[in-house]
This record gives sequence, structure tokens and C-alpha cells, in this order.
Amino acid sequence: MKSYFYSLGTSFLFLLLTVLVTALCEAAEVRNWTTLNGVSFEGKLLSVDPATKVAKIQLKTEQIVDVPLNLLSVPDVIVIESFLKGDEPPQVMETRPDEPVSGNAPAGQPIVREWTNRAGQKFTGRLVSVDKIMRKAEIRKDTGQTFELDYTILIPADVAIIEAFVPPPAGLVLDGNWENAMSKGVKAAEDLDKLLAGANVMPGLDMTGDETMELLQGINYLDDLEKAKELLNSKFGTSKMTSNNIVSTSGFPHDTIYYHEIDGQFSGFNHLILVTDGADQVVAVQLLNNAPRAVWLTGHTNAWSVYNFTQNRRKGNSSYRIAHKVVDLGKVIRIDSELIDSRYKSREWVSLYLPKKFAGIIRHLIAKK
Repeated sequence: MKSYFYSLGTSFLFLLLTVLVTALCEAAEVRNWTTLNGVSFEGKLLSVDPATKVAKIQLKTEQIVDVPLNLLSVPDVIVIESFLKGDEPPQVMETRPDEPVSGNAPAGQPIVREWTNRAGQKFTGRLVSVDKIMRKAEIRKDTGQTFELDYTILIPADVAIIEAFVPPPAGLVLDGNWENAMSKGVKAAEDLDKLLAGANVMPGLDMTGDETMELLQGINYLDDLEKAKELLNSKFGTSKMTSNNIVSTSGFPHDTIYYHEIDGQFSGFNHLILVTDGADQVVAVQLLNNAPRAVWLTGHTNAWSVYNFTQNRRKGNSSYRIAHKVVDLGKVIRIDSELIDSRYKSREWVSLYLPKKFAGIIRHLIAKK
């Protein structure tokens, strides 16, 4: 008799739980569901059988299907299990509130975002490449570390973004607003344009790469930043590099060119600067000595305003003078610059190795202003 009442009580509790789950499901809205193999579909959760762990979902076609929970993605299972517990479903969404599932950067533009795996762990990084056959993605963290992962471990929203990724073209990558006018610094653009014109650089829009265009020490135009860092480390024992700094000098493409500074000893210079585009490709190299012991160049004059174009450094005293010297190296030009003070003491040496292709883009941009 005791066994009978126990069985009856258990059946009653199970029935009550089923009724409760059904009531909660009736309040559910249509949402996007995703299976473990990546198939997505829209439907409304009608009921869940707690014993068999099978969910009944009504599709947009009004068809009702039985879906075992173990076939659904982890976020979807979490949502359903929250219903079983009677809790509000957690904010585990297929999409961020501000972007669609198919969200992607403009074709050819880099994607830097916060990624989330199915366990809820988050990390930020730039999507470098995608192998859709092997379901692998290469991501570079803010620290510069690049790693490969099976992107199916990520939540569906991130998987969709990765699979919609359009790799950057084989060439220079600039942000969509790179031709926007800069608010100040006209004098810097005038100085730069005068030097480039004197080197017979014509305005142009050649965005293609050139593996034979060596800038300095084996670093070629549009080499990957990480590759350049490894090369410098092998030659000079360098490792520490500053984080991205925007090149704000008027004349350079707007808000899309960055510089990365490395301390060390580089044939008379104590800093080396790698200048990169929107896809972390090297577009120029600059050497810098900010503590020179002797005057280097000749012909210093008060006519120039800027002596370090990458870091937008100008003379801060009207009595200071600047000298520039442009050297044609074939596909690359080198702009040597020096700042001296009123006592004819050298304050800074700069050598900027600038590909003629990129210099042509700078002249094109200056001409537009």
C-alpha cells in the first residue's frame, strides 16, 4: 500500500512538472535554434518531456517536430533547462542585440571582436584566416599571440560570423573612411608632399603588394607584422614592442595606419618602428635615434615644421631647425630627417623607409585636400 501511494505521488509530481513546463513553453516566443552540426531553424518551444529530454518545437510552417536535447547546441540546451527549472532563460543568444547572425565586417576588412565559446568563456582577437573545410580559424589576440582553434566550439553567432568572413584582398588594407579629411596638421601634409614630389613620386592608388620590395633588414612591403617581429628578434634579439598607436599625421590614410615601436640597437639608431595597415601588414619602417651625439645632416632650415612623420613630431621652438634628405632606393625611398636646437646640437635622427606605392597613395590623399 505504501508503495502504491509513493508511486501515485511520484506520478502526480511528474504530471505537475510536465504541466508547469508546458505552461512555461506556451509563454515562449519564436527563436532561432541551432543543432550541434550547425543547422539552424526558427520555431516555438511547445513542451519538454523531462524524462526523455525531448523538446517539441513548432516550426514556422506549423509543423511540430520532436528534438532530443542532446542534438541541440549548448546555448539552446541551457535555455531549455532553465525552463525545466522554472527560471528565466539566461542571456545566451545566437546574436548580440546589435548585430545579425550573418554580421560581418565589410568585405576585405579585418574583424576584431569579443568571441565566446559554448562554455561562456570570452576572449578578444582579430580573425586572421578561416579554413572552412577543416572548420579551423586563426585568431590573433591583443598580445600579438596567434592561435588556431576549432571554431565549432564557439557560440552559433560567432560561428556564423567566421563562416561569412571574407579574407582581405592580396594588397593594402585600409579602413572604409581612410580618405576622410583630418581636422588639423595641414603643414605636415605640405612638408610631406614637397619631399615626395621632390623624389618624383606621382599620386596613385596602387593597392597591390610586391614581395620583392624590401624595406629594411629583410622586411618586405606588406609582410605580416608577426613575421617582421620574428625576423627582427632573430637579428637583433628584440622582443618587446609597444601596442598599436594610430598614425595621426596629416597626409597619411585616416584612422587606419598604426605604428609599433621597438627598443634596441639598430646601426646607430635606438628605436625601430614598424608601420602597418588595417590588416597588420607592414607598409613602412622607420629608424629613430632620440639621443644622438653628433650632427648628422646638413642644410638645416627654419622652413620645415615636421621632422618625424610617423609619430607626428614637430619642432617645438621657432629657433630649432630641420634638415631633410631624400634617397631613392629603387622601389623605396628613404627620408632622412634631423632636428637641431639653437645651439646646433642634434636632438633627433629619423630614417623613414617608404615604398613608392604607398607614397603615391599619400600624395593622392594630399591632392584631394
